[in-house]
Amino acid sequence: PEGRLQLLRLQPGSTTINDLMRWRASLTSFEALAGVRPGHYNVDVDGTTHQVLGAEVSASLFTMLGTPPIMGRVLVAADEVPGAEPVVVVGQRFWLDRFAGRGLADRVWL
Repeated sequence: PEGRLQLLRLQPGSTTINDLMRWRASLTSFEALAGVRPGHYNVDVDGTTHQVLGAEVSASLFTMLGTPPIMGRVLVAADEVPGAEPVVVVGQRFWLDRFAGRGLADRVWL
């Protein structure tokens, strides 16, 4: 996408999704703002736990990067609302390695 974009690396415990939403609402110099908080996660797939490198990201990240999903969907603004159902986006390599390209519905737990 064209225009001025800002990507923030969020530090654990210092910045919340509410902070990001407040900053996004007051943007004047940028078209979009996204946040990324990298970390290690324990992911349970069909009863087997895997430690993976991942990130908590804001819904705007995929739109900013112009990255459409190969299958399923990416995050949307409604996913950031308190009380929303949890959503996970997995990369193609993880999907192929752990699921052999099968569907994921209700099978991934963080």
